[in-house]
Parts: sequence; structure tokens; C-alpha cells
Amino acid sequence: MAGELVEEMGLTVAVIGTGLVGGSIAQGLLESGFATQVLGEDMLPEALIRAKVSRRLNLPSDAENVQIWVLATPPDGVLEWLQRLAPIASPDAVITDTTSVKESICMNVPENLRSRFVGGHPLAGSLTHEKSSPSLFADLHWILTPNGADELAVKRIEQMVFALDAIPVHMTSADHDRHMATLSHLPGALASLFSRLGRDLAFAHLSPSNWPVHAGLNPDLWGQVLLQNRGEVQLAIDSLRQQLDVLEQALQSQDSAAIKKILEE
Repeated sequence: MAGELVEEMGLTVAVIGTGLVGGSIAQGLLESGFATQVLGEDMLPEALIRAKVSRRLNLPSDAENVQIWVLATPPDGVLEWLQRLAPIASPDAVITDTTSVKESICMNVPENLRSRFVGGHPLAGSLTHEKSSPSLFADLHWILTPNGADELAVKRIEQMVFALDAIPVHMTSADHDRHMATLSHLPGALASLFSRLGRDLAFAHLSPSNWPVHAGLNPDLWGQVLLQNRGEVQLAIDSLRQQLDVLEQALQSQDSAAIKKILEE
């Protein structure tokens, strides 16, 4: 770990949500020495065990001693925890999150926490890691969206990121969300929709894990492929367009149940 880069050591950190990301943060901060105590909270007791936290968080008695709060939950959970922490967090505590959406989070931080909240998003996933690992974030970018947080708060979260061997990158919450919509959020939804297009096909016993989806296509070759198969490709486009229309309507009406159903089917 990059201990030599860390100016602050031996802090008390609370990690809310100890799945892959939160659990890896807990392990990494303890291993680096950045934290001497990591308090954890998760709905699943076994997740706390896998994360190797020092002990379970005890609210509100622990709140006055926690110096960094890491909210590693889905976005709705982050907003709920910010409301819970507003009246009890120590005045010197700094708060960050790990969600892949930033604008809606940063715009709804309680007033008394705004100078101490630094939005965060580690660009780490589960393609090569199935369980928590202190090396999950090594050499990866960790986006920070300070949005008006004071200099000390930003520095403390930067040092936490360095302790995890990650690389902090600053941008506004609006810029973050615009980039992620194009690079991650829409492609993720499309992947789900594409899987539905091929679900009823029993071709050569292909499973979803080895469907012939490619990146870095040869434009000459695939230009010919698309033209030669234009009839079937057009049918697939028509089917996808219909599903995108349903997804768009659900987004416009803010129908979370409909969106969940689209992604689950």
C-alpha cells in the first residue's frame, strides 16, 4: 500500500455497506495503516465478517469518534445515511460516498454537511474480483466531486484514496454524471435489453457468458457483416427501439418499479 503518501494515519473510519467496494475499502485502510479502526455496518452480518472490519458500528455512540464516513451503499442509501448523520456526525468528521451517480447526491447533502462532504466514485468493478480485496483499487482512478467542500475535507479524502493505491481525479458532479451516462449507465441498460433479444435463441448451446459480442470491431469487416445481414439487424434494431421506448417512458415518469422490471426480465 502507498503508506508513504499518506500524511494522516491511524484514523477511525466507518464504512456503511461492506460489499465488494466497501469491504475492499475497509481491508485496504486497515492494511495500509491509514485506519487503526474500521467500524462497519451492513444488512448482512456475513458481509461484515468478509470485510474484516474491527467491529460493527454502534450508533449513535460511535458517531462522535468517527473521523471519516464512507457511504458504500446504492444511491438511495447514501441519501438516507446523510440525513441520519446530519444531527450526529462529529463537527470534524468528513463524509464521502462511492456511488456512480453524483449530481443527485451532491445536490441533496444536508446544509450542515456540505463543507465536509466529498463525493466519490472508485472506478473499480467485479470483472476480476469476486470478493473484497485490499488491492481492488490499485492504480485505478477514483473520481472526486468536491462541489464546495472545504480544503481539509478534500485533502483527507484524497489521502484515503492514496492509502488504497488509487489515483484521485477531480471533476464536477455534472461532468461525472454526463460521462458515466455515456460510458456506463446507458451501456449497462442496453446490455440488459440486448440479452433479452437473444434469450429465446438456442443456438449452438450458447450461454449469455459467451455470446458473440465484440469490442474494437474492424470497421471494414463489420460494415460488410452489417450490410450482408441487414434484414435481421434491422429487425433487431426495431425490437430494441421498442424496448428503449418503454425504458424512456419509465425514466420520464420516474417509475422505479417499471425500470426494475425492465432490467430483471
